[in-house]
Amino acid sequence: MVFTCKICTDNIAVTQKRIKCSHCLLYYHTECVKIGKDSAGIRAQWKCQNCKIKNSKLATSEVDKKKKAHKSQTPTESESDKYSTSSSTNSTPNLNQDLITKDKNENLEGTLFNSPDILEQFESIFDNKVKPMVESIFNELKVSLIAEIRKEMAKEIKGLEEENAQLRIEYENLDEKCKKLEAKITQTDTEVSELQKQINNQQQWARMSNLEIVGLPELPKESPINLVIEIAKHAGVTLKHEQIEFASRVQPMQSKPGRPKTLVAKLKNRELKDAILSGLRKVRGISTTDIGIGGDHRRFYVNEHLTPKNKQLFNKAKSIASDKSYKFIWIRNCSIFLRRNEESPALTISSENDLNKIK
Repeated sequence: MVFTCKICTDNIAVTQKRIKCSHCLLYYHTECVKIGKDSAGIRAQWKCQNCKIKNSKLATSEVDKKKKAHKSQTPTESESDKYSTSSSTNSTPNLNQDLITKDKNENLEGTLFNSPDILEQFESIFDNKVKPMVESIFNELKVSLIAEIRKEMAKEIKGLEEENAQLRIEYENLDEKCKKLEAKITQTDTEVSELQKQINNQQQWARMSNLEIVGLPELPKESPINLVIEIAKHAGVTLKHEQIEFASRVQPMQSKPGRPKTLVAKLKNRELKDAILSGLRKVRGISTTDIGIGGDHRRFYVNEHLTPKNKQLFNKAKSIASDKSYKFIWIRNCSIFLRRNEESPALTISSENDLNKIK
């Protein structure tokens, strides 16, 4: 504990000599109050200058009070003479007795506060009495607070459990709805796929008598019907105008610069289409010079008119067949066929699932 000298107002270090007033209990440097090494005998009764002055004034005041009280009790002149001797004799001893008693009380008070250090006594009392009481109160408060917290937590947990149960019920309901929707979507996808397949088959059936001519150069003022007749003539088939329902150029789905538009011709019946394709296979294809078109010699191709979906399927089958070293791939009656070699059986490709047959 740090003490402060009341004269120089500096802190009193542990290694410095100090003295405490037996009356006001304040500390002083021994040097500041000019007490030497031989002060051991007076430490218990030592008083600071302020307390000495206060005690001196207090003693004077007590004496004055005694005198006034004595005067108020003094008898009349006739009685004064009678008791003058006894009054003068008894007043002085009573005053001296009071002063002696006061000095003894002050000495006893100084001895009480200086015997052990009063602050250390307070600390000891606090450690032995007050501190256990404080700890007991603190423990009781802690137990009470913990009980309240547990109670509140129990309420919160119960509320969360109820909310969780409600959420679980809602989740199960949503999960059941999702499963029903998934089943419905699967069913719808199946139905849509079946409808698409039917539409594709209907579109393909409508094109069974069609020819698709790819790569044939476009000529100014050309007659598509006459071009189809010349192509049939090269294939060894005599074709008349009335046997052609229509023939025209069509815009491809993905046009490329410099590539001519595809020529599509619809014949009266499928036998004419098959005859033309069979004749072209026998003569090993056709070119512009075969049908009397001047200029550079250019090959073009006459195929069956497939739907866009069947064209994509044909391109995929052709790519896979090339990777698997298949020698033959062709189209007949708008169906795709593959054969690894002359001796192997033909494979029919009519859907995406049939591509797995190519091994």
